[in-house]
Amino acid sequence: YIFIGTNYDLYSPVEERKEYDICFVGLATPKRIEYLTKVAEYCEKNDKKFFCSGHFWHNSNFWNRFWGEIKFKKKNPILAKYVHNIFVTPEKLAQIYKNSKICLNINVEQHKGFNPRNFDIMCVGSLLLTDRQDLNGIELKPNEDFIMCNDSKEMTNSIKYYLENSEERKSIAENGQKKIINDYLFENTLNSLFI
Repeated sequence: YIFIGTNYDLYSPVEERKEYDICFVGLATPKRIEYLTKVAEYCEKNDKKFFCSGHFWHNSNFWNRFWGEIKFKKKNPILAKYVHNIFVTPEKLAQIYKNSKICLNINVEQHKGFNPRNFDIMCVGSLLLTDRQDLNGIELKPNEDFIMCNDSKEMTNSIKYYLENSEERKSIAENGQKKIINDYLFENTLNSLFI
């Protein structure tokens, strides 16, 4: 089994601005909403900038957009303050990751393996914070190259810790970035398959 790796090294984010404390981009699932609600509550209490984007309600026409947003806001009032219900292109996503101090990746309920988006996040040099994922076949280490949490409470505690300890956050992010660039680029995958 070979991981696809990332091609985010091909994108050149204009500059690193770190305008967001935390970001998440992905589809809404019950597990993700549970985690993201805890993160949103933390951000609201501590005045942190949280960019949260993805498909949280249907928006294929006016009525889907209108009623979907109302229902989501009623059910998730705090999280809704941070959600941008939009699709983000890979190039723009690379810039969002680059501009975030901490990038969250939360697997959907049925997936247990190391999410391919993790490689994209680490490639741009931001700290990856994930839920518990299976690391079989991966030469990356939690707490050295990225941070892995057991539940939403541990995730919010880790966010607080790494926002307060910027040197440690940057050091772990740099370790992860070096390993991704050395071993997990898409060109590495192609070389493994064809050479």
